Amino acid sequence: FAMPECAIGIFPDVGGTHLLSSLPCALGNYLALTGGKLSGLEAYEAGIATHFVRSSQIGSLVDRLAQSADIAVSRNVARAGIEQVLAEVTVAAMDTDDVKRTELSLLRDGGYLNRCFDAETVEECVAKLKEERLRIDEQLTAAKNEQLERVREWIVSCEAAMETANPLSLKVSMALLRYGRGSGDGKRPSLAECLRAEARAMWHFVKTLDDADDAKKGDFFAGVTHRLVTKSPGSPPWQYSRLEDVSDRDVDMVMNATSDDDNVLTPLAKL
Repeated sequence: FAMPECAIGIFPDVGGTHLLSSLPCALGNYLALTGGKLSGLEAYEAGIATHFVRSSQIGSLVDRLAQSADIAVSRNVARAGIEQVLAEVTVAAMDTDDVKRTELSLLRDGGYLNRCFDAETVEECVAKLKEERLRIDEQLTAAKNEQLERVREWIVSCEAAMETANPLSLKVSMALLRYGRGSGDGKRPSLAECLRAEARAMWHFVKTLDDADDAKKGDFFAGVTHRLVTKSPGSPPWQYSRLEDVSDRDVDMVMNATSDDDNVLTPLAKL
């Protein structure tokens, strides 16, 4: 599982605002800002996936699901049978000795994820990553520690991902996550409301794609071309080259972008 949209000049979309904001703050921020990848087991541990099945057990899982459907006499019975099979397979997978401790468990249990990404702004995350890296460097100077070396590698990879990501995308992503978490009264925006917020923001990134001049087509075009088409090294030619160049006003303009075409949000109005 991954949402690497900041690397190509946009932000976690297709409901990413709603999904990532439902996770613990640090985990949601980490996935949105770095495009960090979770394995199948890690996605289950994070609560993103509902079940976990080992690759070697997929064949037998299909057979068991087919058998449960064959004996079902109603839709409810079939659903209950499927849920039971999936639950049993998940428990069996988690109980096997060769399911190793995941990187996500190491980062969460050691407090590294919270210390680096439990923040309200992108700048805070950048500062926290640097602070944690320097703290680990001091510890590694005193004594070699394989676990700390793994964490340091993770921090460096996070810093590298954010350094080459679109600065505007990073700040818009954080703004959308804050929106998705709600105002603190326990009420969160619905999936439909998050999709509408994403649609408004996305309009800012795609409205220039029809421009005849490639240089004026915007960050989304630049990111996709650089990362996926030419596969060039380094950062794409973003509109803003540094986080500090992106003002709160710039972010507000994206979050409140409006379209000349009333049909842009029409399909979402019925959600």
